[in-house]
Amino acid sequence: MRRLYQASKGMPNHKSAQKSEPEPRLGEWLTRLFALLFVVGVIQSVTQAVVPLIPTLIGSSAALVAGLLAWRGWGYYQGLEKNRQALLNAAFYQLVQQNQGQITALDLAMQANLSGDIAQRYLKRQACDFAAHFDVTEQGEIIYRFATARTLATPVSGSTGSGEPIASLIQAELARRLEVSPSSISSKKRRPNFSEWSKTRDPENIAWQYSPETQRFYPMD
Repeated sequence: MRRLYQASKGMPNHKSAQKSEPEPRLGEWLTRLFALLFVVGVIQSVTQAVVPLIPTLIGSSAALVAGLLAWRGWGYYQGLEKNRQALLNAAFYQLVQQNQGQITALDLAMQANLSGDIAQRYLKRQACDFAAHFDVTEQGEIIYRFATARTLATPVSGSTGSGEPIASLIQAELARRLEVSPSSISSKKRRPNFSEWSKTRDPENIAWQYSPETQRFYPMD
């Protein structure tokens, strides 16, 4: 009996152990509940503040993207326009030098591969900038005459009517003598009937022939 009593005395009492476990207090539950409610309130407040701004943010982003695209497009267009203007100026100065300051819209359009309207507007601007003169042919074509140092210093051969023999003429000089555009001379100078054509337009009924070696025009005997 004594042993049984000691053994039973050493065994744990489940009821007493269960009673000794700490139970959640009401204060802890209330603290957790208030914390959860606070988090929900913060999320709700942030949502209410941000949601109305979403269309504004989207609109601002779209406007920013559109502005960047427009800026890039304008820069690309300016680059193309700058290159086109440089090529146009190069073609213009080359023609002025070759034709002794005389140039037509057709000359520039063929040289720079432009439309006639663009070439005509460009020549009008250049004529205002350089105080150029112009003549109108019988066909109604405008010949712009830009004064260069060479044209001012060198008189055109055979244009004074002094009766002195004409040695040779360049393309611009012959075009002025025949009262046609330099482009007309350029397109016809290698044709077999060029001499007959030039004779019908020459004021002294002189027939002209072109020499590819010297790139000048000589009167035929």
